Amino acid sequence: MHTAEQARLRDRTRLEDERAELEEEVRRAPRDFQFVEEEAALDLSHERSMRKEVEARLLRHIDERFSAVQRQLAREKREREEAEERFASELGETFAKIVEGIEEERYERQRRFDDLTARHASEMRRLHDELARERELRAKAAAEMVHLLEQLSSSVRSELTIEKQGRQGTEATVMRLLEEALGRRHGQQLSGRGGHL
Repeated sequence: MHTAEQARLRDRTRLEDERAELEEEVRRAPRDFQFVEEEAALDLSHERSMRKEVEARLLRHIDERFSAVQRQLAREKREREEAEERFASELGETFAKIVEGIEEERYERQRRFDDLTARHASEMRRLHDELARERELRAKAAAEMVHLLEQLSSSVRSELTIEKQGRQGTEATVMRLLEEALGRRHGQQLSGRGGHL
């Protein structure tokens, strides 16, 4: 774009120089004509011919310069339009890249969020499963403990019952033996008293 502006500046400078030359030629034309008239006073026919030739050359030169200016202006317009189109295209591409970058960033953020959510859900499921297993193990251990305590309690009650029954039997035997011993002693005492009588 900078090169195109430099080219237009050079072309504009060249056109201004050519226009100045053309204006100088136009300013010199009357003097040329006067010089021709003075020099060709003796030959009016030749002077008319030269004048017509100069006029034709001047008009041709003007037409050529005008055509050149038109071509230059058309070229500058075309270059400006092409530059504007390139700028619009570059701007569109830049905007498209920005939009694409935003979309990629949004997709990447969504992907990371989905991954994080999935990992969080997986971790929650794992913790839930571990908690369920822990509860199951605790319940099983508690049931086993209750069962062991019940077995121990039953065993203790059974032993206490056996011990109680043994103690009661021993006490009954001791009482019976005491009663028998007392009975024999009482009988002996009665027999002794009867002999003395």
